[in-house]
Amino acid sequence: MEKINSLYHITCVTHNSRVSNRMKHYNIKTEAPVKLNQEQEIILTRIFYEIVKENQYTILAYNVCCDHIHFIIFCENEMLPQIICKIKSVSSHRFKELVKIPTTLWAQKFNRKIVDKDERLTNAINYINNNRLKHDLPENIEVEQIASKIVIPIEKIVW
Repeated sequence: MEKINSLYHITCVTHNSRVSNRMKHYNIKTEAPVKLNQEQEIILTRIFYEIVKENQYTILAYNVCCDHIHFIIFCENEMLPQIICKIKSVSSHRFKELVKIPTTLWAQKFNRKIVDKDERLTNAINYINNNRLKHDLPENIEVEQIASKIVIPIEKIVW
């Protein structure tokens, strides 16, 4: 069976930073959401970089905002759930070692959208790169510097 690779725009939100319709319907109360300050965003980005490097993941865009991250990953379709599980579990564990938070870092689920390699990819990369502006967050130069080491240009992808 031939392995099929795709580009995915992934969004992972921090623990309790979003409230689902199911939670509203059942009146489920949650603890305080995990909100990262700029230093914690840098720590998380360093951890993300280490995971990407250790596992040789192919990332085309990355950004972190106080309560979520966005990235585009190129991988085998069937491997995506395991890759995201690894990224979230390892980053949560390492983050909790460095930053003493009383809960897990990530919400249980993640959002994924397949991105084609033409105009949609350019739009998705621009969306991710400008996401801090969208959320009225200040620039984080160190995150940008680390992200530049994580991200590879599309020309280097072997389709």
